Amino acid sequence: MAHFIRIISAGLALGAGLSAMPAAAETLRIAGVYPAESDGAASLNSIAVERFGGVDGDALAFAVADRLREAEVQGEPWFTVLVQSRAEDADAVLTGYAQPTYADTDYKSKREICWAEDDRGRCIERREVELDCVRISITLRPEMRLVGYNGNLLWSSDIQKNRQLSYCPELDTAPDGDPAIREMVDEVARDVRYRLAPAYRVEDIRIMERRRGLEGDARDEFRDAIRLTRTDEAAACAQFARLHTQNPDHPALSFNVGLCAEQRYDIDAAEAAYNHALQFEDSDDEAQAGLQRLRERMRADRQMANHHGA
Repeated sequence: MAHFIRIISAGLALGAGLSAMPAAAETLRIAGVYPAESDGAASLNSIAVERFGGVDGDALAFAVADRLREAEVQGEPWFTVLVQSRAEDADAVLTGYAQPTYADTDYKSKREICWAEDDRGRCIERREVELDCVRISITLRPEMRLVGYNGNLLWSSDIQKNRQLSYCPELDTAPDGDPAIREMVDEVARDVRYRLAPAYRVEDIRIMERRRGLEGDARDEFRDAIRLTRTDEAAACAQFARLHTQNPDHPALSFNVGLCAEQRYDIDAAEAAYNHALQFEDSDDEAQAGLQRLRERMRADRQMANHHGA
């Protein structure tokens, strides 16, 4: 997998950056199994990964096979991954082709350089100059198809990864592009795992804290329940439920009760609370997101039942 292209050697911009962390907020932890993209793929027990074509085909095929072998749901391996020589024994075969494409764009960039040196080689004057530079866009969009033993197409890939690398030929050296390609290959393989098999996921979902519409003791108790989410989520949920009984049309309480029900995976109670919260503009977006999570988890339940033959 050799890619000899002219890329900046210093200050590579691979799109990784530091951003300010958001302020801490009161949340409830929602954990569960979420579905694979393909129901047909998720139902399989064994997959054979053939050698892929293209410059990076072999590397991607190996990475995908490794990721699929590592895929676990509820502590159990999801797939048996067979070598190519045993493809006829597999429930489905994954084929593919992977070769990156490159596009160059010229641009101007200002750089500070040493303009003059003394007789001992020390810089005595620096100037900012404008240089002709090149931005290289690398795209990896592999072709992958998962075909069942009966010839049915179960899944095809639309995964695409991109990198941009820049350099100014007058100043910069030109290393190869392999590190960026390796990163993209690994990212594609990781995505394939989540497209083909369900996955356990943990999210901290923010509760609603709007107290508008509550009066007196109820307002104070709601504030206390919010604080309780930091130390005792079960106690917080119990207090939300009690307050909701007294204030059934309060948007934040309706949503928070739904979130508590979702946390314990009480589907009927969560759906009822979220559907009630949909009536209020203050909570409709959050409730819609909650209902979508429930739909995804129920789909994952069906995938697991199909996979295990239940």
